[in-house]
Amino acid sequence: MKLSYIKWNLWLNAFLILSWLMEGSALARGETFGVEGFHPTFHLDLVFGFSTYKSEVVAQNDTSTHTSYTLGGNAGKEREFGFYVKTDSNTTPFEINSSEITTIWQDAVMRYRFTYVYLGVVFSKLDYLVNDQGTESVDASGSGIGGTLGMLIPFGRTGVFYLDIVSVTPATPRNALDQEVTFGARQDVDIGAAIDITSKAFDFLLGYRQRTFAVNAANSGTETITTTYMGFRYASFF
Repeated sequence: MKLSYIKWNLWLNAFLILSWLMEGSALARGETFGVEGFHPTFHLDLVFGFSTYKSEVVAQNDTSTHTSYTLGGNAGKEREFGFYVKTDSNTTPFEINSSEITTIWQDAVMRYRFTYVYLGVVFSKLDYLVNDQGTESVDASGSGIGGTLGMLIPFGRTGVFYLDIVSVTPATPRNALDQEVTFGARQDVDIGAAIDITSKAFDFLLGYRQRTFAVNAANSGTETITTTYMGFRYASFF
């Protein structure tokens, strides 16, 4: 049994236990969280971070910067229906062997929130480019579908902790080069917090995310990207 599989199941089991405890507590008190704070009618998130990319495809590790932006909103009586589109981009140069990898993930997410816990569907597209020691070895794009589940934990009057788990399995990608490429399932674990800067319009975001996915090409392996990030959210209620 692979270590990554064991870690993924530990995360999932911990999430389910804590979610059950949170939901039971909320239902007992008759509370509904997040309508006025973390679930605006419209929001725009801009995030910047520092990433460590551990690549088995080019057999190197290195650091780089990460950027993402999210556009979304919530609807329903208690804004329990959520939807957003998100773009993550990262280009990592590996200086030791003069290689470079670029990943661009584009996600469209629809989810439903049950008080503190939410479930959803993720439609994802990946653009993956590899320059291995001066030679372009992969220029592939693939899309797929998966799921997300998460939990929100309020603290004080101004903030919320969140845990977001995503799993997406891309279909067979198209490679612009004369080489067969396939992607394994992508798995994300994202832990962070949102803190009010103003009562409604602006939030400060910070967190940590681990992302893994497998690549089968001329050089195969598991790609692991860990990112520490911070950013801002603009929210509107109407």
